[in-house]
Amino acid sequence: MMRSSKAQTTPYILTWIVFTALMLVIIFGSMLFWLDGKINVQRDTFNADAGILAQRLLFSPNALGATDSLTGRPLPGIIDGAKLIDKDINKALLDAVYYGEPNNVIAAKITIGSQVVHYNEQLYRRLLPQLGASGPGATRGITITATVLVREENRDEPALATVEVLRVNEI
Repeated sequence: MMRSSKAQTTPYILTWIVFTALMLVIIFGSMLFWLDGKINVQRDTFNADAGILAQRLLFSPNALGATDSLTGRPLPGIIDGAKLIDKDINKALLDAVYYGEPNNVIAAKITIGSQVVHYNEQLYRRLLPQLGASGPGATRGITITATVLVREENRDEPALATVEVLRVNEI
């Protein structure tokens, strides 16, 4: 059966319209994404920074995390109880999570059961009165909780870890 010339070109026109519309959506979407990056140059990364710091302080073997004595591998979710009562733990935490010298950016208080440990204690005490104020130079804070196991003498006890992170407001 023979079609007219209009009937033969209709599928090509429809294909061209769909393809052109799709390309216009992609081009305009890319332009909007690019312009948003040029206009809004500051992103609020406080929650991500605080979450990463809390995870590193709690579970890194260089900080409070426990390691397997045979293999030396970190044990996920397990805190070494001996590190919690160590007198030099505050200095060890500063060495484990390095933000430069001096660290005037971020501080934290870690509470596990009845034990309290500080990361960057001087800055924490300096920022605590400014918590909740607004504007550049004020302090932002967030509290992150996690259920952990505390290993003491080859016995694991469940505990609730609370990490209160304070950071100088940059925005």
